[in-house]
Amino acid sequence: MRFVFPNVFYERPGGENLVYEIVKAAFNSKHVESVILGNPRSFAVQRLKKDNIPFRFYSNEDIREFVPSCSDRFIHTHNYDGLSDIVGMPGSCLVWGILAPQITGWNRFGFEKRITGQNRVANWFTERLIHRLSKNSGLISMDGDTSDAIDAFIGKHLDLPIIPIPVDTTSILPAKQRAETLPMVLSYIGRSDDIWKIKPVKKVVRDLHGLAPKQFRIDIYTDRESPFVEELNTLIGNNVSLEFHIGYYGPTLRERIAGHSTLHFSMGTAALEGGLSGVPTLLVDPSIGDVPECYRYKWLFQSQRCSLGRFIGQAETGFIGMEMRDVIASMDDPDQYREVAQKTQDYVVNNHGVASVVDRLICHKTTATHADLRRYTPATWKIATKMGKFLR
Repeated sequence: MRFVFPNVFYERPGGENLVYEIVKAAFNSKHVESVILGNPRSFAVQRLKKDNIPFRFYSNEDIREFVPSCSDRFIHTHNYDGLSDIVGMPGSCLVWGILAPQITGWNRFGFEKRITGQNRVANWFTERLIHRLSKNSGLISMDGDTSDAIDAFIGKHLDLPIIPIPVDTTSILPAKQRAETLPMVLSYIGRSDDIWKIKPVKKVVRDLHGLAPKQFRIDIYTDRESPFVEELNTLIGNNVSLEFHIGYYGPTLRERIAGHSTLHFSMGTAALEGGLSGVPTLLVDPSIGDVPECYRYKWLFQSQRCSLGRFIGQAETGFIGMEMRDVIASMDDPDQYREVAQKTQDYVVNNHGVASVVDRLICHKTTATHADLRRYTPATWKIATKMGKFLR
């Protein structure tokens, strides 16, 4: 068996770091080779090369040179323009729900939306695809929230298998002890090109304003600072300041957080980095619009079914958890601080270790193939490809 990861293209650190972790762990612990299809300048490809991890690579332009076998296992996380080049290939396939909208919005017919204002036909094909993949054990979920969103979309409980986001726990740092720092430093990790990764920071800043005169600094680890500044510039000042740190990842990032942060907050893999750094970590949820004023926080170790953040709406109410003043008060207590740091670290190790994730990806039994994807993804049909070329 080989793992095959199509459409790996992101050139900045982010969610595709899971490709790096799986490829590395699969080779080092299981001697399983991986194949990456996509962009030679992608972050995952460059990092694997830098660390001398063996893998095979084919660019989108050279994909015809890739000859897969029936024993290969393709791992898809979303639909994309080049899928039509893949769906004729042999091998089993898993669709891994990393973000619910990437699954529930698998088919998006722009012409239908423009003409009718709805996506009825697109959603019909997507519903059939989800049912087909679930029946053939070809659809897995990152966490409980993603599973629930998929269930709500099709109106049926599928009980999807959960295989969580993996992280390398071999370089984990000791759980941190409370040390008094002025100002108190909070850290956040998030790419700049997604507004839903910036809105949670805006909410945290607003909540910290209510705790004046206590002083805070937020260290933001990202790829560009300007989108954060544009969103937050009117809020900075008083008792909250920002510092930006560009290009940190892996052990260097963890050492920096461990050495400077009192409290970490993030979503997804970025939240797990707090636990790997030994720092108490808040789990925050992504949001396209401003996070509601009534939003409440929870610790990473309070996550259920490995959920690392769900998309919330501006009109949503009924949040359960802590207010920011309660969070900061617990961080000022050395005993509570030590307990939260240790529970955070234990949660990451017990639930997200990459070795167990690789084992589950290898052992997962599926009969799903690319024929299932092609049947319910009209954009991959030959006639659609020909029409696209004609229109271009």
